[in-house]
Amino acid sequence: MQLYFLVPQFDAEFRRISIDTSTVSKYEDLYRLLERLHQLHTIPFVVQYVDPKNADLLPINNDKNYEVALTASKPLLRILLQRKGESYGELYGYKASKSGRLHKSAASALRSFGNSDKWKLPGRPISIQSDFHLVSSILDVNIIPRELRR
Repeated sequence: MQLYFLVPQFDAEFRRISIDTSTVSKYEDLYRLLERLHQLHTIPFVVQYVDPKNADLLPINNDKNYEVALTASKPLLRILLQRKGESYGELYGYKASKSGRLHKSAASALRSFGNSDKWKLPGRPISIQSDFHLVSSILDVNIIPRELRR
């Protein structure tokens, strides 16, 4: 009998596992379990979860965040692992983006469909703007010829 190792083509893999919270009660325990399960001993990675209320991707990087993730995501905790330095949250902050709010997943839309009494308008998202221009790149008005000014 030969053993075959399956390597994902797009560097993505989906697994469904059960975690006993009595044995995996701290963030370090979760990190070590995921490291062992996905064989990531030499690769630094970031642990994130999907918040079921508004489908935001939030980090799990300490015991408090892990506890919040467990209480908010009962019974299903959706975890995303990414290499350190490649996650959008690390690069641009973990706030919800405007486009993320407009394009909710089908699951989150169905989840909020029955709760019409709890419905409220979403607040303005606060995040780092992706099209932010540095102040030094703005042209000085005195340099522009009068014909080109508005």
